[in-house]
Amino acid sequence: HSLLGASDSAAMATKPEIGAHQSGKTHHSQAHDRSHGLTTAPKKGGAGGHNWGRPGDELDLAAADVARELAERSDDDVSLREVAVPLDTIAIESVVEPAVKEYFDSADLNEAGASIQRFRYGTHAHKIVTTAVLLSLDRTNAERELCSRLVSRLRDMRIVSAGDMEKAFSEILVQIPDLKLDTPEVCDLVGRFLARAVADDCLAPAYVTEHRALSGDFSALAKNAVEKARTLLVIPFAHTRLDLVWGHNGSIEPLESVVESIKTLVAEYLASADVAEAERCLRELAAPHFHHELVFEAILAVLDTDTAKHASNATELVVRLLSHTVAAGFVTPNQLETGIARVTDSLDDIKVDDPHAPEYLERLYALMAADKALAEARALVVRPVALHVCVCV
Repeated sequence: HSLLGASDSAAMATKPEIGAHQSGKTHHSQAHDRSHGLTTAPKKGGAGGHNWGRPGDELDLAAADVARELAERSDDDVSLREVAVPLDTIAIESVVEPAVKEYFDSADLNEAGASIQRFRYGTHAHKIVTTAVLLSLDRTNAERELCSRLVSRLRDMRIVSAGDMEKAFSEILVQIPDLKLDTPEVCDLVGRFLARAVADDCLAPAYVTEHRALSGDFSALAKNAVEKARTLLVIPFAHTRLDLVWGHNGSIEPLESVVESIKTLVAEYLASADVAEAERCLRELAAPHFHHELVFEAILAVLDTDTAKHASNATELVVRLLSHTVAAGFVTPNQLETGIARVTDSLDDIKVDDPHAPEYLERLYALMAADKALAEARALVVRPVALHVCVCV
């Protein structure tokens, strides 16, 4: 240092040291670093002119093709359609129950079918029938008739299958013990629904005649319901008469309908011998002014029997029925006498088809005279007439 001049010493003092302010870079790296702070990643992310492109680019191209195809379509090429989604059990009840209740109020069968058809029910389609029948149990016969018509329409529209029908009624039969708590006559009602479903070709007859409830696989109440259906199906002209299984309102229905309802009542009674059930049907008919028709049809049923044995059994049943209805006040003494007089007036025509009719009728009148309730009722009619004749004489 002593050999250097003063000017050289000053120059060295002011010249910065290499690397003192270069962040530690060497002179060699400064000479060859041409990046100027840029990254050294591949150009275009590997999608350069001599590359295959980035991984996944083929998916972007497919999506772009679809988007381009949709963009090129006009609005006329796009169509929308309603897709029905299968409902679960809870959803079915929330859909079907309001539709059925509205149907009971409006009686519009077409609208009810259309409302129910809007949805898909999958393996739970039987719930439609179950819900409709259960809703009708605590209502009147008018709603039950509407329910039977709805069940038939659902089958015709193929909304429910034959298997769905069987599954629905099996569910109802299982629930009968619980249903009886709120609906004491549930066995009779379910039996009528079963028989009507067979008559409407919704159920096969074998479902009733060979049901497992008859062999004890179900409750005793379920067996009673199936037995009720079997009784309804074996009466003469069953399928025709089952159209009126829910009866008619005598105040608004044509006379022919009321007559047919009474014929069905008598035929069912002769098959079941259930006086209480006959009384219930007569009450629901709501035609007290026309109960003389019950007397007329009951006596005709005796005269129409094919053998003396059947006539004897029918005679005893008819006397029992007439005695009960007269004693309970359903048939008045005048109605009883009117029904008997109609038979007597028609006897000549009846003998043409039934030569044994006078013989059967004589035995019937003898049993009626021996019955206290019937004898007293007839006496109430006969005595005033006899007194009137005596006065006139």
